[in-house]
Amino acid sequence: MKVRIVLLAALVLVVGLGAGLVSAEGKTITVGPSGCDYTSIQEAIDAASPGDVIKVKTGTYQENLIIDKPLTLRGEGPDLVTIDRSPSAEVSQATLWVSNNVTVTGFTITNTDPDKQAIGIWISGDDVHIVANRIVDVWVGVEAFAGGDGVEIAHNEILRCQIVGIGVLAIGTIITENTISECNGGIALGFKPPEGLGGVASATIFKNTISRNRFGIVSYGAIANIFHNLIEENSGPGIATAYGPSSFTIMGNTIRKNGEEGIRLGPGDIAMLLQNTVAENKGNGILLAVEFAEVAGNRILANQGNGINVRSCGIAVIVGGGYDAGWVHANVIKDNEGYGLFAEDASMILACYSNEISGNEMGDFSENLKDQCQKAGGSE
Repeated sequence: MKVRIVLLAALVLVVGLGAGLVSAEGKTITVGPSGCDYTSIQEAIDAASPGDVIKVKTGTYQENLIIDKPLTLRGEGPDLVTIDRSPSAEVSQATLWVSNNVTVTGFTITNTDPDKQAIGIWISGDDVHIVANRIVDVWVGVEAFAGGDGVEIAHNEILRCQIVGIGVLAIGTIITENTISECNGGIALGFKPPEGLGGVASATIFKNTISRNRFGIVSYGAIANIFHNLIEENSGPGIATAYGPSSFTIMGNTIRKNGEEGIRLGPGDIAMLLQNTVAENKGNGILLAVEFAEVAGNRILANQGNGINVRSCGIAVIVGGGYDAGWVHANVIKDNEGYGLFAEDASMILACYSNEISGNEMGDFSENLKDQCQKAGGSE
């Protein structure tokens, strides 16, 4: 039985990203070193009423902020306004903690105290918009911990995070057009045991640039749509899963020059891999050890391992009562240093047809697939 993954409803929201930034505004409160209503951002937050806008003037503010009411916090721009975690804060305290109906835009958010771990922005609510900030030198850039409905993390520059640029445990988070670089990891969905608290994270990850991290995107049992991202030059895999089944649609991404596999999916995963370019990665282009995957319309080029490597990972890969990993069709698989298409057991491939496979150093197919797989022009 051919499995199709239903795209998350969150995809529809991508069309209108940014609309949440405009809402009915209350009064405007100003913060600045002089000539403003307040010199402290937190004092302005405490004095504000729901719906107010707090405009922060040029300067560096050493504060830890708690925004527990619907507000817009607007800086004059990341090059002009910096929120630096207070030196008196507790070790693990976030620089900003935000609840429901909050917008934060126009700041550099950082932690200049190397002896204290700090999350840049901790989200614990719905309808939160973290837009057009620079988040740098923190433990985790943005953590969407709870809620998630209407949470948008967009147009931010996130650099040099010790753990991960963006972490998601919430449901329905939209992550779009961010640049995430020089972090231990780019985006992490779900929590790695034993630290995890359970639950299923979900996100739409759209048009981000994720580069020069240890890994690009990793999922611990999450649900995600991953569309049109550039994932390159990470020292580990471009996209990977671990510790529990994930459900993915991975479409239209460029995944190149990563230090391990371009895409590595593990036991129990269900995935559609459509129209991606997976090129020049140091491991396999795509490594599958999944419950089911459809791999269609991809360009899988010049990877240092196999173009596509299908293996059981010691777990029965079952679809419709057989040991079938899924369909592989209409792909261009060329110039890889291993096989174009390799499977530990031919029965793991349910269908393989209409692919353009050539120029792979070890052969276009592993020996056990030559009778079953056909190149371009073949039929199912």
